[in-house]
Amino acid sequence: MAAFSCSAATATQKVNSLHKELWEKVTATLEMWCQGKNQIPKIQSENLAVISLSVGIAAAFLSTLSPNSVVSSECKLETPCSKALKEFSADTNLGDEKAVGPLLERAAAYFCLGGRMQETIQDLAEAFAAAPAQAMKHFEERFSAHDTERIEEQARTVLEAKFAAYREAVRARTELRGNHGTELLASVIQTVQFLLQISPGSKRELSVRLADCHLLRGHIRAALDICDHLLAAEEKTYYNTLLALRGFCSLHAHDHQQALQDFQKVIEHDSPHPNSCIKALCGRGLIRISGGNHYLATLDYITACQLKLEETIFTIKSYVPWNQRGLLLKVLQEEGQKMLQKKRDAPGIYQLASLLVELDASDEASGLLCADALYQMGCVEAAHKLLSLALSRTPQSSPVLARLALLQLKKGFIYDGNQLLKKVIRMGDTSCLLPIMDIFKDEDRKLMQTHCHFRALTILKSKQGDADIKEAIAYLSFAIIAAGGYAEDCLLIRAGCYGRLGQKKTAIFDFNAILKEDPRNVQALSGRGFIYLALKQQKEAVQDLISALKAEAGVVIPAILSLKREAQGLITQWLLQHGRTMLTELVATKDLSRETLRDLLMIAKALIKICKDSQYHIFYTDVLIASGYTHAIRPEAEVAIAHPFPARGPQVAAQEGNTLMKGHHYEKALGYYTLAALTSRDNPRYLRRRAACLTHLKKYDRALKDMEKVIQKHGCNSLKTRVEDHCAKGRLLLAAAEEEAAVKQYIEALQLDQSIALCSIMNGPGREILTRTFHKVAQHNFEMQRYEEAWKITDYGLKIDKNTELKKLKTRLKREASSCSIH
Repeated sequence: MAAFSCSAATATQKVNSLHKELWEKVTATLEMWCQGKNQIPKIQSENLAVISLSVGIAAAFLSTLSPNSVVSSECKLETPCSKALKEFSADTNLGDEKAVGPLLERAAAYFCLGGRMQETIQDLAEAFAAAPAQAMKHFEERFSAHDTERIEEQARTVLEAKFAAYREAVRARTELRGNHGTELLASVIQTVQFLLQISPGSKRELSVRLADCHLLRGHIRAALDICDHLLAAEEKTYYNTLLALRGFCSLHAHDHQQALQDFQKVIEHDSPHPNSCIKALCGRGLIRISGGNHYLATLDYITACQLKLEETIFTIKSYVPWNQRGLLLKVLQEEGQKMLQKKRDAPGIYQLASLLVELDASDEASGLLCADALYQMGCVEAAHKLLSLALSRTPQSSPVLARLALLQLKKGFIYDGNQLLKKVIRMGDTSCLLPIMDIFKDEDRKLMQTHCHFRALTILKSKQGDADIKEAIAYLSFAIIAAGGYAEDCLLIRAGCYGRLGQKKTAIFDFNAILKEDPRNVQALSGRGFIYLALKQQKEAVQDLISALKAEAGVVIPAILSLKREAQGLITQWLLQHGRTMLTELVATKDLSRETLRDLLMIAKALIKICKDSQYHIFYTDVLIASGYTHAIRPEAEVAIAHPFPARGPQVAAQEGNTLMKGHHYEKALGYYTLAALTSRDNPRYLRRRAACLTHLKKYDRALKDMEKVIQKHGCNSLKTRVEDHCAKGRLLLAAAEEEAAVKQYIEALQLDQSIALCSIMNGPGREILTRTFHKVAQHNFEMQRYEEAWKITDYGLKIDKNTELKKLKTRLKREASSCSIH
């Protein structure tokens, strides 16, 4: 060929002189170069300049060697056509009717060359777009019926390739509201319109395709006209497809009623086309969202995903108006979350979440919904992998960290779970747990609650700095959220932490949360009372502390005594003022109701336990007088009451009590014994008598409290007195059905002096009854494998009476617990 470019005649002569096989090889190579199937190599020579070889030279050489070669003829024809078309495009455009001829000629050249399908169809489509009638005339002149069939087949192949390129461009979109790829539809529409010209037998099918492309490109009016025309025809093929397309045309035109009718017909059809059904479900879902019915809309999209996920993604990205896709995404996310919180259709939500991730991979909420659905489906490992991947993209995402923490705790990786929770705490976003808790299972929530509660307690035991208290508060907040918003123990501790940090109103908020559920909660009442005390809110503080004292004074009084002296003084002064005011009003109105007097008595008792000042004892005496305990007191006793601590006051009150006891007037006697105990500063002698009186009244709890005080003051009492006090307390415990505690008291008495104790036991309850109790308690300890305790009780029981059952138990203890060290 290089030789031909230098001297055509010499080169032709040389080649024609070759053997037939070699000549055919040369012409075949030239044909390949002309058709563009092989690239023409470059030639360099030391004796010649660089020769630029082209398809034109190849065609000329081939034509000289083989004048009848079709390939060379077409190749030579293509070049002038292309040049002519370039001139047209420079002056005007290819839509000009003058371009139709050259376009058809070049298309014919491409067609004859073979392997130039894209170029052939492109030129034909442009020619028909420029002037359909003129193009058709040229086409029929240039192509046979057989050629037309081949061209139609090629055009359909090109059409599918172009539409596939459009779908791929849609699939690859990263921007949810973007319309990238729509520009590719112009060429697709042109190809469909060309096919409509040369394939009249496929007119309905191609018209449906044209309507679809117009709709996708945003030419709503053109698409709607085609749909209306085809649906009005007698032929009913592509019925569902056309209804679905018309539905979206109406939706774009804001005619929701017509759109819903069309979508409904597709969905209710006996044998709906899957892709049409997906479009109808997506369209109906969109209309339902605009009508506020988000739940049913979500069900539509879940159904569409279950039919065909890829087609649903394509439908949303291409048919749904761009300015409605953002709202659609958020609605589906929120409704999916709600459905998971109600433990509904986790597999369906997983498919929906997969769709949402495809629509916008950058939206974290969709990924979290996907992970939550996997968790509910029991696919914990898959959920963990998904969350780990999300964390690698956004390491500071507290919702991801919180979920991962819970999964790590569930898997038993306590340290890893706690490290993740610490990260969330450092970010200060404890509320990120709120939307998760209804999704996770009860046992996993309980696991989170227990862990966070334990961590808070551990921190508070070892550290007391402000930073440590804040960390403990964060853990307690996690525990409260995990418990569903209410966890009494955690709220109490957190309120105390807020109090320490000086956040008093926040502490009150936590106490209020407890009292809303349990209005008589003693710790919350007293805690809130102390906060009101710090805020100098006297009325509120007194009200809370009185309510707490009424509920359980035994808990509140030690709490008050643990406060600083200044705070104690303020509380007692406020309580005294309140009590005096109440008492004055009662006396003035003579409305001495039993409940009010009981409250006053409770306040008075609390005051003398908190502080021993005479003013509180005087108030107590005044309350007792108002309560009617002094109606039978003799004149000398009235004098005694008038002074806080008279010399003969306790004796007089006790003697009166003794007289009333002999007459079985126990209630009245109790008042005098109380006065005696009060004015003698809880002398054991009067406490014993009051305990005896309370026993007759079957008020065993109060009697036991008196005996506990007596035993606490045993320092200078005789041995006999001490033994009898333990026995008396033992009898009370038996009466109160506290058998184990009773046995301990009798053992104490026996250890002090066996003979005195046995004498006391004979007076009550008796040896036989008591040894039965000893056997019962010992048997219980034996069953609980507390062998040493069982042995001790059995041993002392046998000192009271040689009970047969106790002997048998002792034998069993020797045999069963032979490995234990028993003394």
